[in-house]
Amino acid sequence: MEPALRVDRLSYEIQGRKILDGVSFQLECAQSLAISGPSGSGKSTLLSCILGLHTPSGGSITVAGTPITGLSSRKVARVRGEKIGMIFQFGELLPELSPLENVAIAGMLNGSPKSETFSRSAELLRELGIAPNQGLTGSLSGGERQRVAVARALINKPSLILADEPTGALDAANKESVSELLYSLPGKWDCGLIVVTHDVEVSALAQRKMSLRNAKITENTPPQKTGV
Repeated sequence: MEPALRVDRLSYEIQGRKILDGVSFQLECAQSLAISGPSGSGKSTLLSCILGLHTPSGGSITVAGTPITGLSSRKVARVRGEKIGMIFQFGELLPELSPLENVAIAGMLNGSPKSETFSRSAELLRELGIAPNQGLTGSLSGGERQRVAVARALINKPSLILADEPTGALDAANKESVSELLYSLPGKWDCGLIVVTHDVEVSALAQRKMSLRNAKITENTPPQKTGV
């Protein structure tokens, strides 16, 4: 089986400043990885490169066996829609839509039939403890919104899920429950998970931990082979 993600000698430079310098690592399916580092260390830049939103200065990125470096923006968008799920700090959901609509729209934008997508969206939301039509998404609590965001990330059955400070806006109770949910995903859905976080309690739950400092990445724990 192809790894969920392979990053090889990745570099990114802007205005003569190296943000990423020869970053290399591999993430298997059913494996979780937490990446930490100070503000401005390049964590979000790394995620943007993996998503194909930034063009690296050098190196390569392969998502579930598909190289994305060098592809046209249209082809990168297709790979992103099919193989990557993204979870943001504040959810980045549409508050005027229901949870069901927020999840389903991601599936339909990827070309899935409407009826099938709505059915799967409802199933995912119920599994995550959210009633699909329990009002507008804007009326939900922070923890509930992040569960909707997780369902949206899963709707296209991705090989890789990226989470950028997913608990940064949550209180302690919701942080714990959302963290446990996130780290259960690799084992349950056979996907790779990368969590970028400043929170040592959140990163401690990952199977693997890396630090990004001075444009270099280092592994802090030995890789594990099995999921949570």
